[in-house]
Amino acid sequence: MKRKISLGLLIALSLFPLTVFSQSRNEAIANFISSVYSTKLYTDIPVETKDIDKILKCGIKTPSVRNSQPWHFTVIKDVQTMKKIIPDTLEGSVLIVVSGLEQGNGVVFDCGLATENM
Repeated sequence: MKRKISLGLLIALSLFPLTVFSQSRNEAIANFISSVYSTKLYTDIPVETKDIDKILKCGIKTPSVRNSQPWHFTVIKDVQTMKKIIPDTLEGSVLIVVSGLEQGNGVVFDCGLATENM
């Protein structure tokens, strides 16, 4: 059985240049990601509560397997507690621990995505 190709489909495909379907459109995104860097200059100015809330909201909004949202965020502000985990912690620092609530079904991956979003 022969299939007929619609003339309308051929015209529509010919109107779109091949670059629309290529990866070159993502060059701006790749350039942005490549230009981002992690600041290594830390201060002892305390992190504000509103900033912590924004960070946590970004983690909460992360997509997860079957929308299971298996993460738990623990915010630690006590410097002595943080020094047990990270010895050179500065005054005013905040530590957010991301942990999974259960095993299996991509919990580790989901927690990693949440951490990246934060």
